[in-house]
Amino acid sequence: HRCSRVPREKGETGEGKTAQWRFRELFAGKCRLTNAMKRIRSCHVYPPFDAYLHGHYQQNQDIMHDPTFERLKREARLPRQYWHMAVPCDSFSILNVNLNGGTRSGTCPEGAGTLPREIKGNQILERVLVLVNILEESGNYWTLENPRSSYMFQQPSVQKLLQENGNYIADIDQCMYGLTFEDALPTEYCKKATRILGNLRGLDGLSIACDHSHTHIQAIGGYRSYSGWRKRSSEAAAYPPTLCRA
Repeated sequence: HRCSRVPREKGETGEGKTAQWRFRELFAGKCRLTNAMKRIRSCHVYPPFDAYLHGHYQQNQDIMHDPTFERLKREARLPRQYWHMAVPCDSFSILNVNLNGGTRSGTCPEGAGTLPREIKGNQILERVLVLVNILEESGNYWTLENPRSSYMFQQPSVQKLLQENGNYIADIDQCMYGLTFEDALPTEYCKKATRILGNLRGLDGLSIACDHSHTHIQAIGGYRSYSGWRKRSSEAAAYPPTLCRA
């Protein structure tokens, strides 16, 4: 495979040993995938990358900050890496159009260029795809995640990736990995149809469709938990632990 051709790094290996793999999660949210990857001893896990990690803005974690983006491009060229990027879906989602007056559509997935949130979403995606290209050229692995209905997957540049040989798709109903909320009934789960695209071999093995053995609760609105008010969409943005382990 392409990654087996990457040379060893100086200072990281002993004689006859291969370099350690590195994992990085961009737009990490609650960092559950990062935390799951830390259990793999043979993998070095970068700190999670997110401009608003734990609710606090961090310029050196913002892909739209030019010096930060240049740093990411340099780091993406290092060998033996896997980057997972859950591109912010706010402006790409169906809800952005149906409830918030968004301008994206099947015939114009990039939008009309009049809404700041859609313009910024396009700019973030453009930079993410630059990183994907660098990772690919450097023999590394990458994955992109968004809701299955996201207009991100209808962008021409992403459509090209979907059609390329050597890329894989996982279509996941997250209810089957146990996605739910604190106030849900024991038989209620959140379906959250999700798509992950990438060049990671075996990725498609994560695909699973709902088996209809339970009822669904939508990731809309909020509920009061023991620790205070929770927004369902924010809660559902975190991958269930079972999916992270898989």
